[in-house]
Amino acid sequence: MDSGLFFERPLGGGRQTLEPRLYYVYTPYRDQGDIPVFDSGLMNFTYNRMFQERRYAGPDRIGDTSRLTAAVTTRLLTADGRERLSASLGQVIYLKDQQVILTSQERPFKRGDYRIAGLLRGRLNEGLSSRAELQWFSEQDRPERANVQLEYSRNRGSANLSYRFRRSQSEQLGAVGAVDLKRGWELAGAWLYSLQGQHTLERSIGVGYSSCCWSLQLFGRQYINDIGGDLTNSVGFQFALKGLSAPKQTLKQRITPLL
Repeated sequence: MDSGLFFERPLGGGRQTLEPRLYYVYTPYRDQGDIPVFDSGLMNFTYNRMFQERRYAGPDRIGDTSRLTAAVTTRLLTADGRERLSASLGQVIYLKDQQVILTSQERPFKRGDYRIAGLLRGRLNEGLSSRAELQWFSEQDRPERANVQLEYSRNRGSANLSYRFRRSQSEQLGAVGAVDLKRGWELAGAWLYSLQGQHTLERSIGVGYSSCCWSLQLFGRQYINDIGGDLTNSVGFQFALKGLSAPKQTLKQRITPLL
């Protein structure tokens, strides 16, 4: 069940909306112990996923649940309908014990448990935007996860700064940028840093060229690939003939798998 209301009022030459929403999902328990697990996994909790039926990605497990989500969103819009600011806050309440689990390390939610998530998006000007998300769990009396991003994007380039926090697991800073140079050339780079360990987790750089008939990408990475924290170096390239094949990833996407 998914229901909501939409309110709107004029404000400062633009408009403000108020959008309350209620979402309820019920999935009965079925014993799935005789079904092997191949490629299913538990999806990360985010504000948007409070409105999804399934909690597992993949077909091997269907999680039983009875939960209610209550949320509200407000938006500030310009006179021509462009969104300048959006703020959302929601809470999920679990109404019965969950029985289906994917692994023995997974903690199923009990009746009365809850999760809270807040999401804030803003467009500061035509090229600069920001996004922040914060999450609380019922077993903690303080924020459990946070993600803050600041992004600048124009016709010939983009840059992104990010901060990610997961209690007792990680606290990271990241930066990624890409720029289109003249005559078909492009350049991209990325950096990921651990505030807990005070060391670099990954840095990468790449250069690409594209003409009417073919394209070439050259990229190098230095990243941590083991528990000991040793850095691993890798170099790669991709050559494609246009019309016969095309790169599946942009240069920026290729050199930033962790970001």
